[in-house]
Amino acid sequence: MDAAVFAPAGNGAAAHGFALVAAAQVWRTLLSLGSGVLLARLLAPADFGVVAMAMTAMSLAVLVQDVGLGQATVQRERLDAAHVDAMFWLTLAASAAAALAMALAAPAAAAFYREPRVAPLTAAFALVLLIYGAQGQPMALLQRQMRFSVIAVLDALAASAGFAVAVAVAWATRSYWALFLSTLVGATISLAGAWIACGWRPGPPRRHAELGGLLRFGGGVAGFQVLNFLSRNADNMLIGRFLGQIVLGFYDRAYRLLLFPLQQVGAPMQKVMVPLLSHLQREPARYRAAFAEGVSLMMTAVQPGILVAVLYAPGVFRLLLGERWAPAAPIFQWLGLVGLQQSLTFGVGWLLLSQGRGGDTFKVGAVNAAFSVAAFVIGLRWGAVGVAGAYALSEYLKTAPLVWWIGRSGPVSAADIWRLSWPHVLASGASAAALFALGRIAGPFGWSFAAAALVLSYAVTLAVLALFESKRRMLAKAAALGGGLVRRAPAAEAAHEA
Repeated sequence: MDAAVFAPAGNGAAAHGFALVAAAQVWRTLLSLGSGVLLARLLAPADFGVVAMAMTAMSLAVLVQDVGLGQATVQRERLDAAHVDAMFWLTLAASAAAALAMALAAPAAAAFYREPRVAPLTAAFALVLLIYGAQGQPMALLQRQMRFSVIAVLDALAASAGFAVAVAVAWATRSYWALFLSTLVGATISLAGAWIACGWRPGPPRRHAELGGLLRFGGGVAGFQVLNFLSRNADNMLIGRFLGQIVLGFYDRAYRLLLFPLQQVGAPMQKVMVPLLSHLQREPARYRAAFAEGVSLMMTAVQPGILVAVLYAPGVFRLLLGERWAPAAPIFQWLGLVGLQQSLTFGVGWLLLSQGRGGDTFKVGAVNAAFSVAAFVIGLRWGAVGVAGAYALSEYLKTAPLVWWIGRSGPVSAADIWRLSWPHVLASGASAAALFALGRIAGPFGWSFAAAALVLSYAVTLAVLALFESKRRMLAKAAALGGGLVRRAPAAEAAHEA
């Protein structure tokens, strides 16, 4: 098989990758927002609560089935067919075991939540788990090769099909099964596309001498992911168990709205940044510059929108989801504060993955889990709002120690991280002040108010960032990438027609 399948792509692919991923994400973002609004009006809060209960088990199983080997494929400097074959079969076996365990544990999950509808839904999600296991290595190879155009198209197709299925089934049945079928269809399309595009087919199972090192790195990543699962899902488990599916439905929608910008921007950027930084480890100056620009771009894209949603959360929920979702607004306001902070720490995690620091990744996960679970337990006595508030406070308390720990080794220091982030703190403060002033002079919150608030928030943020030379360079590169994508599109169309 062609060795180029396993070779990392040149660094020039990353710049093009940013533009392609950004273009695909515009479409994906519109679909996600439309899906969230339509489904919230077609389904009841309790429906989302039931799915959130089942998805808790699913989320944990997804972390276990990968064994961290997808990131090992992306990060490793040298890779051959024997490596990938061994990791594929190991991942598939782990996925099958996790899917079986998940199906068998479905009745126990229903008993824990005291909700019988959770059992069949949890068992059904085991099928999705098998699909994720089968696509892990092909998708990791596409990331390693920096074939971002393929990844972007697959993401857009999967999102489009999932959106269509979810809305059609919810419209016809008013059933929470629409959410499951959307996930199943999207996963199936991603699986088929990754296998067609990656240019690799597995050989027979065989032992590889270097698999131990890959497993040690993957084990650290997987351990972090399991601990991160606890820090991100213990709140759902506690709220679902003690407060019920309706309250969990409100909390889940608030949390999903928080994750919306982080996932739409952060997840695809990670697909670009981790392989890029992995290839730049021998060039510390370029590594630092690429990291600073990537994190700055993500914070610029995410924070102004989150600020608007936090400051005007009651109006946002009534406008988008309807009056019955208004109780989710105060929950979101606390969680939105977390989103402002995580737009930085999400990017900081790229350092551990790209540098192959599996042990440190696990330790960071342990600290995150300890802080978060303690906060959830403490806040539970004040309901879902208390859980969200305690979580927000815990996230800010651990930020400085987290940045110090990650920056103590490698090309990027804690001082570098603080240096790139403080202009964004200043920009967010100025934007918040402008939004407060807008609220004093504008009328009731509606579509025109929301549009004006978004424009104002991003305009003030960009104006403040433009005062700093490093941020001006970052913004100029982002504009150049966008302009290059627009210019390439007609050229590609003309070449295709010719």
